[in-house]
Amino acid sequence: MFTIPNILTALNLFFGCCALVSLHRGQVEATIFLILTAALVDFFDGFIARKLNQASALGVQLDSLSDVVSFGVVPAFICFQILNIGFPHQGYMAYVGFLVAIMAAFRLARYNVESKGTDLFFTGLPVPANALFFLGLYALNLQKNELQSMVMQPYIFTSILLLFSFLMISQIKILKIHFSKIWLRQYGYLLVLELIALGSWIWIGPVALSVVILIHILVSIYYNIIQNENKIHENL
Repeated sequence: MFTIPNILTALNLFFGCCALVSLHRGQVEATIFLILTAALVDFFDGFIARKLNQASALGVQLDSLSDVVSFGVVPAFICFQILNIGFPHQGYMAYVGFLVAIMAAFRLARYNVESKGTDLFFTGLPVPANALFFLGLYALNLQKNELQSMVMQPYIFTSILLLFSFLMISQIKILKIHFSKIWLRQYGYLLVLELIALGSWIWIGPVALSVVILIHILVSIYYNIIQNENKIHENL
């Protein structure tokens, strides 16, 4: 039960719980650091499980339960806080933010039951990516500029929230990142674009995380369109 991969997964849950505390206290930098750390641990637990041949059904369930907190509940509370400020006279609207946690739970449950996806694609937006997107918006919300004024308008932010909630449970194929020669030859430019976007952190701050996720989604949608067109031509 207490294998190295499962302990790492438990750390993911621990960092998610700590992020909730930091979020409640308004500690932005700490919240960002904790969720990024949780995402890093989430990446390595599966990798180490495969390397040590310790992958198990228990580990799969534990991983999803941890992800619900770190990448479902935490971004949901971020959305709740932003909407609570955006709708000062309509407090009930803030609770729409918890839709993020609900859709994340459905996304993870579907993954465990159906195991959809391929070596190259996820089916639907992965919950860690969704969390990183809203983490970037959380940082943007504290800035005072034109982008913040536009994106954080209550109804625009609500629309973004609904869109990303849908993306998690959608059938849209989202590219997986690999570091094999074959993958890099075909999709390496995506990694380059994302590294450039991440480098923009120096100028625009943590909102760079949102830019990285947007790039990944748009490139994935482009490949969805290309694949659908190829299928149509094959059927003609």
